[in-house]
Amino acid sequence: MSSTSTVQIRPIQASDKETWKNLWGQYNAFYKRTVPDNVTEATLDRFLDPQNPISCGVAIKETDSQPIGFATYYPHPSTASIDPNFYLHDLFVDPSSRAAGTGEKLIDYVADKAREAGAYQLYWHTQVGHHILLSFGRSH
Repeated sequence: MSSTSTVQIRPIQASDKETWKNLWGQYNAFYKRTVPDNVTEATLDRFLDPQNPISCGVAIKETDSQPIGFATYYPHPSTASIDPNFYLHDLFVDPSSRAAGTGEKLIDYVADKAREAGAYQLYWHTQVGHHILLSFGRSH
């Protein structure tokens, strides 16, 4: 049994707030950026608002139900397709939980959400050396 079998991906919940904020802080430190507290709070509020298009999936260890990673994503219109594009905006896994397939599970989760929404493609921009573009073969 692989170590990823004990990790599940689900939508973020209000009870994840403090753990997510810790992961978010690590993520921002990695990218050498400072995000003001009010922006962090507004971002979390957006994730929890079902009317807001930006979403967050969290990777949860089944053993303690604590988030160990997250992926944020949202659909948007495209000039190349009638179907929406999906943008994977942020992806982070706690360093102590890396190399176990959790990042791949988070990407798969977002890809599933994109497919469910009928997206034309899913894409992600990140540092040099990290690339993803999934086209779903849908008509333009």
